[in-house]
Amino acid sequence: MSEPANIARLLNVQEAAEFLGVPVGWVRDHASGKRAPVIPSFKVGKYRRFRADELQRWLERSREGGRAA
Repeated sequence: MSEPANIARLLNVQEAAEFLGVPVGWVRDHASGKRAPVIPSFKVGKYRRFRADELQRWLERSREGGRAA
């Protein structure tokens, strides 16, 4: 089954870590708010999920010298 064009596939913690080039533990800590900066994520039941487009925007804000919040 193909995905509708307006729905992005969600990344799990491992995929988000690979996308960002950081360890899985770093992603967990920063997604949960235990450490700053907090990366954009949300919970689906007990699972933490990420949208690649939101992570990309977060990285761009960070690179531009703004606070990546």
